[in-house]
Amino acid sequence: MKKLIITILFLSLSKLYASSWLRGEKITIQSSKVGATLTDFPVMIDSSNVDLEIFTLAKSDGGDIRITTNNSAPDAGGIEVPVDIERFDTVNSVMIIWFKGSSISSTVDTDFWIWYDNSAATLPLATAIYGSQNVWTGYDAVYHMKEQPTSNITDATGGTSLTPGGTMTTTDRVDGKVGFAIDFDGVDDHLSRGSAIIDNASAYTISAWLKTSTTNNSKVVAEGKTSNFRPLTVFSVNEESLNGMSFEQRDDALVSVFADNSTVTMNDNTWHYAVGVQTNKSSREIFVDGASRATDTATIGTLTAMNTFTIAAIERASVSNFFQGLIDEVRIKLGTLSSSWISTEYNNQNSPSTFVVESAPFDVNSPAVTPKKNRRRKVIQ
Repeated sequence: MKKLIITILFLSLSKLYASSWLRGEKITIQSSKVGATLTDFPVMIDSSNVDLEIFTLAKSDGGDIRITTNNSAPDAGGIEVPVDIERFDTVNSVMIIWFKGSSISSTVDTDFWIWYDNSAATLPLATAIYGSQNVWTGYDAVYHMKEQPTSNITDATGGTSLTPGGTMTTTDRVDGKVGFAIDFDGVDDHLSRGSAIIDNASAYTISAWLKTSTTNNSKVVAEGKTSNFRPLTVFSVNEESLNGMSFEQRDDALVSVFADNSTVTMNDNTWHYAVGVQTNKSSREIFVDGASRATDTATIGTLTAMNTFTIAAIERASVSNFFQGLIDEVRIKLGTLSSSWISTEYNNQNSPSTFVVESAPFDVNSPAVTPKKNRRRKVIQ
């Protein structure tokens, strides 16, 4: 009789405190892919990291998808983290989701839990605590390049959108390295905003995925001044060395400084991840595919009143040096990212299936089956 009462009570409480999320699964970040223990790291997961049932059980816009740091649903004590759903395509079973990895370890695998199948849940507001913009705290611009380039390209941080220029069409949005990318024609296609982001900052980081076969001196990301050819900040291919990647600044006095990668061929028509980091006015470094490729310690002076920010070209007195090829996931941070952070970004985005390992999905509200010995012990007590 005691055993029966305990069982009925357990099942009644399970129903009383049932979660509105019906399915969940554990995802595990592999410590061997993390350069150092990192805090608030934006982790990317795609369809290789989850069971494909998510595309039939989750809402069509992914509005019920949540991620927690513990094995509890969001309405049952789960510790949520912010989530940015870049793409969720239930027809083609394709997804790109970013979440804030509150802490990921380089010594011990880190577990998170993803929850879905809740018909009443909706996407949090972008500015909410667990909304999409809070994945990107610490960044000053993040362009996923997910929109059609016949309309504005939004900034995931909530900042200024990019305006398309040239002769871009809907066919210029193509499959990219991470979700969608923009295909630029090298003739007049570009994206711009009416103000600079970096300007005269001493410390900053630029990053982008690119795929090209061009041998032209082409700008991937650039800032300039519409009234003059100085100052400028450019992230270019084929500028200082053919096939290479350059990271350059020119100050008001026409002093130019460069970090130039000539060890990795950039125009081999495969995807490469390029990152430029300036620590201060006398220290800059360029990374390609997660590894440091070149440094520079020349001192740069003041850059006054730059007023353009452009992707796939540079805008000064006119727009020039157009990039031909694909660009994806452009980010700007007014601050530095460590080499460990950069290598971890590359590992995550280049091969999400080896960065994050999935476990089998489970029913959230199914009572756990307790072994007989444990049940008997509880009855005796």
